[in-house]
Amino acid sequence: MKKLLALTLFLCAFSPLWADVSPKPEMEFSFIYNTAEKPAIDPLHSEQIQCRDNQCIENTPLGVYGLQKLYCQADGCFSIAYNYDNYQKLIISFADGTTRESNVFAAPDTLRARFNVYVDDEGLTVAP
Repeated sequence: MKKLLALTLFLCAFSPLWADVSPKPEMEFSFIYNTAEKPAIDPLHSEQIQCRDNQCIENTPLGVYGLQKLYCQADGCFSIAYNYDNYQKLIISFADGTTRESNVFAAPDTLRARFNVYVDDEGLTVAP
């Protein structure tokens, strides 16, 4: 009985350490430019928006909580989340000072999803 109690106390004490062990859903975004120039992505001012509806009326930023974040480099982005809402939208800022918004797209039910992001002069189009 003492061993069972000790094991239970041990597991309860260290259970918060297991919070980030399970796999998290990820989205990878590859950028395809349909513009004359290929401006670099500004990672500090780019964001992923979570939407509860397909019109993105009720929305919140993805946020930064532990591992959850939109990570961008000069040529692409990916995000990790503890849980994605049903619909997503990208707002990407570029080094040339422009900001483009994407269409609203459905979040997949898989752990890893890849999307192509077509960059036009007016905006972004995200396609699986």
